[in-house]
Amino acid sequence: MHLRSVILVFGSALLMEVSDGNEGRTKNHTLYSKQMNRLEEQRSERGSADYWMIFPQDPGNAYVKVTPKKDTNLTAFTLCFATLTDLWRQYPIFSYSTSAGKNDLLFARKSLGKYEVHIGGNAVTFTFADSLLSTNNICIMWDSNTGVVGLRTSLMRSVRKIVLRGYTIKSGGVTLLGKEQDKPESGTDASKSFVGELYCLNLWDYVLSAQEIRTSTRRACDSSGNVIDWGSLKYVAIGYIVVL
Repeated sequence: MHLRSVILVFGSALLMEVSDGNEGRTKNHTLYSKQMNRLEEQRSERGSADYWMIFPQDPGNAYVKVTPKKDTNLTAFTLCFATLTDLWRQYPIFSYSTSAGKNDLLFARKSLGKYEVHIGGNAVTFTFADSLLSTNNICIMWDSNTGVVGLRTSLMRSVRKIVLRGYTIKSGGVTLLGKEQDKPESGTDASKSFVGELYCLNLWDYVLSAQEIRTSTRRACDSSGNVIDWGSLKYVAIGYIVVL
């Protein structure tokens, strides 16, 4: 049986069992985590990036804790991913927090068409046309040498802005998907969590070329990040996350 079929069968069985009560839900989550660890190891061996993470519950406390491939001591970065959601409200996608303070690196949507990038606790806002129930491919770029931060989608590029020139995003923090952090792995209420689907999230410790960014916003999984690589992602799912 193919790995994708195994995941689909397992995901369907789990969805049927979740309604059995709190005790059953706890047991299912434990079993689900063990199964996902096994399946994730198989997927890494296959080198596949063709899967979605589904955050199904609203409101919910589910999130994913990621172990980067290398040190996150960043003086520049490119973060690319694809999302699909029907949420109107605000939600976070990516959060990196150190003990020095919250939101050392955060990307969140504040409302439809309005996004915020936080670096070192300082935020800049970008406004551009996006849509519900359509896949949004997004890349965010920042370079400490100039302080320039920008955002690009498959359709357009934002007006570039300046934030924290000369700053370094320090290593030793916690990386979460779908949850904001007030301090490492402790954060905001469930009403601000991400609900939807996440695909091909990659992080580099440098700014990609313009052509590479255009490619990443059109074909998200054609590139692999050198800090976080979706195709060999090491993670722990906290709460109910479905991987298909």
